[in-house]
Amino acid sequence: MSNYLAEQYFIEAMELIDDWKFAEAKKKLEEIIEMEPGYGRAHFRLGWIFFYKFRDFERANYHLRLAIKLNPEFPVSYYTYAYLLNEINHPVALKIHATKALAVRGIEAYIIYLELAKSFELNGNYAEAIINYKLALKYSLCNTKVSEIEKSLERVKAKMKSFKDENYIYELKE
Repeated sequence: MSNYLAEQYFIEAMELIDDWKFAEAKKKLEEIIEMEPGYGRAHFRLGWIFFYKFRDFERANYHLRLAIKLNPEFPVSYYTYAYLLNEINHPVALKIHATKALAVRGIEAYIIYLELAKSFELNGNYAEAIINYKLALKYSLCNTKVSEIEKSLERVKAKMKSFKDENYIYELKE
């Protein structure tokens, strides 16, 4: 497939996504990949469809990882993969992924730190959650997000207080 034809197919797939025709978009993206396996953006969009629209986490994982490998400078793949790792509660993989993502030029660090914070919170590591919520706050430039992060910090502190006698909770150091 020529690069021009791949671009044409990709534009058509994006239009199908815009029209909420995800099954048709999936088919179009698979055609691109069949003819041009290294087309990273097609893998990203397929991963996005499998994750958000079909809830097929295994196939989403495959395509998002491949998208990152094929197009490592495309920040949106890193965000979506972080969301997926949180959704399937895979904190170890998320931590490894976050380290790589934060090294990508143009990455919005607050998104990655926010996903790390959520993961730590969900897994009961409140001290690490607070550290990462504060890092997300540091790098956020959006007032709405700043407010959300501040509320998350309050929630985690309340959880720490409620569960202070539990062995698996870490102490807050301010």
